[in-house]
Amino acid sequence: MNDRAPTLVSLGSRRVPPPAVAAAAGILVGSTSAALVWIGMAGCDAWRGSPSCGGGLGVGMLAAVVLISWIVGRLLLGFADVTDAAMASFLGVGLAMIVVLLFLVGETFSVWMWVVLPLLTAATFATSVWLVHAAGGTTGDRAEER
Repeated sequence: MNDRAPTLVSLGSRRVPPPAVAAAAGILVGSTSAALVWIGMAGCDAWRGSPSCGGGLGVGMLAAVVLISWIVGRLLLGFADVTDAAMASFLGVGLAMIVVLLFLVGETFSVWMWVVLPLLTAATFATSVWLVHAAGGTTGDRAEER
């Protein structure tokens, strides 16, 4: 009899694939990122009178959003027993940031980013788990390794 608590990737007798778990984590991380950007914009607006955080303040805010998003993703993926959760989270957040900076930077302050960013991050997290799995040749989650 197994008295371990089930993880997100093995709920009862049904297995949830690690990319699906990663996509769910990505939705939460994307929502967290959107909320952090909104909070940062509100702070800049209150302090500088403009929602734009130019210069060093903007770079610091971007670094804080990326760091906090990476930590949240790492914790969620780690809780779900995804192999190399730190690397998968780093890659997922990094890929989402690259797409936003390359293609969506003009829409960063749009209301649509509340929908786009979580969906984009879900896709990048699922992709990152797949890439980490393909690069490492691992089984995809630590539960199978025990």
